[in-house]
Amino acid sequence: TRQFLLHVVSGTDVEKDVRVYKRKIRAVGQMEIRSDLMDAHLYAFNRTTLQDVLEQKEAYRSIRLEVLPYLVKSQLRSAPSGGEGTIVDETGNVVVPPSSNLQCLSQHRAIAPSAFKQDLLASSGGGTHRCCVYIASKNKYCHRLNSIQAYCDINRDVIGEASHLSGYSFSSHNNIIHPSCVLGSKSTVGPQCMLAEGSQLGDKCGVKRSVIGRHCRIGSNVKRLSILLS
Repeated sequence: TRQFLLHVVSGTDVEKDVRVYKRKIRAVGQMEIRSDLMDAHLYAFNRTTLQDVLEQKEAYRSIRLEVLPYLVKSQLRSAPSGGEGTIVDETGNVVVPPSSNLQCLSQHRAIAPSAFKQDLLASSGGGTHRCCVYIASKNKYCHRLNSIQAYCDINRDVIGEASHLSGYSFSSHNNIIHPSCVLGSKSTVGPQCMLAEGSQLGDKCGVKRSVIGRHCRIGSNVKRLSILLS
């Protein structure tokens, strides 16, 4: 189902009331207000639309903080017949084109998607673009990798709730050991472990609850617990 992004606001600015203009409601008929979604910072733009915005708003430096909020806010504006160059805002009032200094929004957002057909928005007499959003379902794995800790967490998820991402199946010992791995004499690999392609363990090694990346070599008599090695 296509989800239209109709409203975006900083989570820190949301209080008890959220102001939404009637024009948006008339355009789509219904909106769903959500405050439990995370912005994954993955955006896809129409090249021409993005170039037009950057040419008009030369002061913009951030897609997330400036370009995206501007596109969401301006998608329901239109130029009415008989008034060339005139812009009508979300309330139906004629407005002067906004300056380049719009208020920046934080990374924590409350967004309002709406699952309605394109013709509903088109019937509003809107402008040249529409903003859509993909909301991953609960059975999908989605994570924002923006820190070392997040990188570690994601790798551990590969041997946990997101084990399907590895493309391998767990063995009877509840671990993943690539067929090309070499294990030394009396070395053990415990449950919730993954040894990727070409990894080698020396003699008398022990690995527990760890992720060992491709072509890693661990010497003899080494014990590793809850580590990430790549």
